[in-house]
Amino acid sequence: MKPLPHHHTVPVGPAFQQVQSLLNDRKWTDAAALLVELQEQSLRVPLSAEYGEWSLLKARLGVAVAEYRDAVDWGRKSLSAFERGAADDFLGDAHSVLGLAYLGVGDTKNALIHVRDALAIYRRLGDTPGVVRAHNDMARVHFVRGEHDNATEHLTDAIEIARELGDDDREAMLLGNLGRVQLLQ
Repeated sequence: MKPLPHHHTVPVGPAFQQVQSLLNDRKWTDAAALLVELQEQSLRVPLSAEYGEWSLLKARLGVAVAEYRDAVDWGRKSLSAFERGAADDFLGDAHSVLGLAYLGVGDTKNALIHVRDALAIYRRLGDTPGVVRAHNDMARVHFVRGEHDNATEHLTDAIEIARELGDDDREAMLLGNLGRVQLLQ
């Protein structure tokens, strides 16, 4: 028998963290299944922070499995929920995933707008790892647009920050991206 809606068997916060962990581990099917389990309780109050977080995870999953149109839709819903008063870090994440989703559908103009907004939010918050990710995403958008000098500039900035953080894995990944851009130049 299903529990009544006001009885949560799993607190939403940890469940959302579990979905994010599954996405990070590239376990798309497991993440999708857990999102389905969380759907009923997350969609009860449209435009709540809980709804925004669930929508953000749906958008991230859409980007991960190349369902970009769905990712744009969920990203927009997430952004709408977070613009109604959620913490700025969620706004940065919503803009970031929307940028990648728009890039996936070939809309580089909107991709650039959203990734730029994410970068500004992460800078304002002092979220250094977020800044590094946003610089990498900006480089990706500029690369697709054929703006290799801009892509190089963003990757160079991201590499410097990763080096300052001592994040050797991130630095290596960014250096590989920079090598690809320079190879095509």
